[in-house]
Amino acid sequence: MERDIDGDAIGLYRLQFIMSDEDYESIKSELNITKENRQGKIIEITVKGEQDKIEALINSKNPIYFETLPLTLEELFISEMEVAGYDINSFKS
Repeated sequence: MERDIDGDAIGLYRLQFIMSDEDYESIKSELNITKENRQGKIIEITVKGEQDKIEALINSKNPIYFETLPLTLEELFISEMEVAGYDINSFKS
């Protein structure tokens, strides 16, 4: 049986936003971040959890900019492999 995979199905989201470093550091520990990337003031994270709660937490800090981005196929694949119990790092050379 085939099934479609998207971020909602596995509780994984990629978000991009701009907020002060102080505000971000104050909420960072409350997020289950699997990947983080910064380019200047732009913070991009891949995070696991409930979308409504994640977005509410970020919005509570009044970000200058906030957007949900589509996940890459690689991010979806890695997440599904981890859920299935595979250590994805053992496949890297």
